Amino acid sequence: MLHLLVLVVAACLLSLPLAAQVRSSAITGTVTDSSGAVVPAAAVVVTNQETNISLEVRTTG
Repeated sequence: MLHLLVLVVAACLLSLPLAAQVRSSAITGTVTDSSGAVVPAAAVVVTNQETNISLEVRTTG
């Protein structure tokens, strides 16, 4: 029983660094044209400059 407890505790402790590897972020704002009017369903492309990975999304407003 003690060996099982030690194994479970070790597994929990070893899995803690995995949670630190998750990265997430959010970008918020309003897309407007040159006159200040809101642009509905605008395409926005965000690029990570370190990895050169891009994500394109459409705005909701």
